[in-house]
Formats: sequence, structure tokens, C-alpha cells
Amino acid sequence: MGMQPFILKLAGRGGYVGELVQWTDLIATSYVLGHNITIAVNSSELKTLFASEKTKCASKLISKYNDFDLIFTDINGNRLLHGHLTANHARVRCKLRILDSFGTEAEFNYGRYDQKIPGGRSGWGNGDLLLPQFFTYFPHSPDNTFLGFIAGRIEQNSVYEKEDIAVIYGKLDYYLPANTTYLEIIANYFEIHATMAVTGSRALPSYIINHGVLSELKLKALLRKAKLFIGLGFPFEGPGPLDAIANGVVYLNPIYEPPKNKLNEPFFQGKPILRKLTSQNPYMEDFVGKPFAYTIDIKNISQVISTVKEIKAMKVCSSLFHIFNCTSFGVISNS
Repeated sequence: MGMQPFILKLAGRGGYVGELVQWTDLIATSYVLGHNITIAVNSSELKTLFASEKTKCASKLISKYNDFDLIFTDINGNRLLHGHLTANHARVRCKLRILDSFGTEAEFNYGRYDQKIPGGRSGWGNGDLLLPQFFTYFPHSPDNTFLGFIAGRIEQNSVYEKEDIAVIYGKLDYYLPANTTYLEIIANYFEIHATMAVTGSRALPSYIINHGVLSELKLKALLRKAKLFIGLGFPFEGPGPLDAIANGVVYLNPIYEPPKNKLNEPFFQGKPILRKLTSQNPYMEDFVGKPFAYTIDIKNISQVISTVKEIKAMKVCSSLFHIFNCTSFGVISNS
């Protein structure tokens, strides 16, 4: 396995938590299932695990590359591996499983694809792997493999004692919109809390109670008191809404009009996908919906007001969808 160490460094400062969730769940699940795991977090460790050939020719000794049954990495890790093994990368190609948050589509994956691609090719593509070797967060692709992550273990359909508290989804202050009308409306009905790392990029309004980046236990304690989880429109397709719903918090999912994609959103310009996101979390929009998730136009004041009033009057309950439950990973013990 391989992961990038900077992901670990940024986790406590508001960055890349989604990737870390998927990595830690994968490692924990593999261990519980009884697999022997070797972890490399930088290129020097990687080189100690795989022999290289000075001739730059593929080795005839296939057994040299049979120490590992599967190799989990990300796109950057696969590049490092390819640069180290050169021609011998072919010996391990079938063992690769690429953790790939947003997925990789066929025309980007195939390095010799010669047709014009809207928005151009992607620097994250050209892997020339089988499409099921790319493992995604959410089940948004018929070609890639859905791996997912574990949202948490709860007592199903639990009803918590809730307060009129809303929690902002987002760990960095620059996620806040320049136009705060949406939040100001919510502040009329809920006490708004945030768990943001303050970078100085944008001042937090005085009505927001900011706790800074919280530990998992403290965040769950806050969510179990809250009724509303406020989507701001970014980050895209993260695990936060599922954690909120698992703790009995209703997610407000901002709609995108027009849908965001490689052609109109800088974040997706380099991604190897042409997929169009119709909201911050299309899974919540398409497969969850009310009463756990409300997909709304946050610029439509009347819709925001009516939705917030409806949620304020609700007796909310928790839910955990099967595909994000640890039973889906086969790690529940009967003992």
C-alpha cells in the first residue's frame, strides 16, 4: 500500500480528511480480515519493497514481483511506482488498485486515445489500467469500482434529544461564500456552529460559533446535539453528509445550476472525468433525499426559509445506509 504523508499532516488542519477516511478504513478492514499489510509512505520506502532493473528492461524473473497479492495506491503513488520499475511496472499492473475519489473515465485512462476530449486530456489519466481498478468514494460510475468508506456505527433509527443548532459543513474558512445571505437566514432559526481552521482568508460572521478543527469524538458530540448540517457548495462529494445523517442531522445540499463539470469549474479541469455534478453531493440528491437530505437552491430565499422552518419543526432520527456501514466491509464480529 502507498499513501501520501502530507495527507496525514493536513488532516488536523482542515484538509484532505475524505482521502484519509478512505485510506484508514481500507487499512483497518484489510487488517481485521487477516491480511498481512505493508505500508510505504514515500518513494524511498517504495524502492526498498520493489527491485529495479538497471537495464530498464523487464525482468524474466516474475517471482521477484510476487511478494504482494494486491497493491493499493493512488494516482501519484502509481506514477512513482512506474518511474521506479520502468518496464517491470507491467509485472505488477494487474495487482494495482487505485484509490480515486472522483473516478477515471475510459477516454482519459487510455493513453493512446486519439479523439478530442471536451476540456482536454488530464494529467491524472493515461494509466492504461482496467477501469474497475479505480476505486471511488461514491457509487457514481458504472465502470470504476465502488469502495466507499465507513460512516460510523450507530444504533439504527435512533432519536436524539436535539437543540436548534446548525453545523457548517467545511473545515476551512475560505469555504464561506462571499454572499452570506443564506447563512443569515439560517441564523434566524438556528444557532450556527462551525469546526473551521481559520486561515485568515475570510472573516467569520459574528453569529457563527467556531470550535476550530475538532477530534472525531468532539465532532460527533456536537452533531448529536444539532439538527441541521449546512452545505456551502464545497467541498465536493465528501463523507461529511453521511456522518451527519448517521448522527441524526439533516443535510442541506446546495444545488448547482448549471451543473459543475470539467468545462466550467476549475476544480474539475484537471480531473479525468466528464461527469456533471448537479449538487454538492449527488448521492444525497439521487439516493437519499428527504427527510435526511434536502437539495435546494441556496440563492432562492423563499425556498431556504421554508426548508429551514420544516427542518426546525421535525423530530429527526439517525440513519446509516448499508453501503457505508462496516457490515458492507465484512468486519462485524458476532462475539
